[in-house]
Amino acid sequence: MAVYTTILENINSGSLALVGGKGANLGELVSAGLPVPRAFCITTDAYRSFVDENAIAEPCVTSAHMAPPSPVC
Repeated sequence: MAVYTTILENINSGSLALVGGKGANLGELVSAGLPVPRAFCITTDAYRSFVDENAIAEPCVTSAHMAPPSPVC
């Protein structure tokens, strides 16, 4: 069964594929005992399910390819 949310206390560097880099880093901060507000992450499973249920994968890819390049600073 897919997991759609998880709290920071359940996240660590091994959770990268599930919650992305920001979520994994926040989980590591919590694990280290640093002061981090209580929070949760929406998982990549939730994102994939949303994209699939709403059939928006193709429009998203098309839009991304049509976007102008980002300026380089």
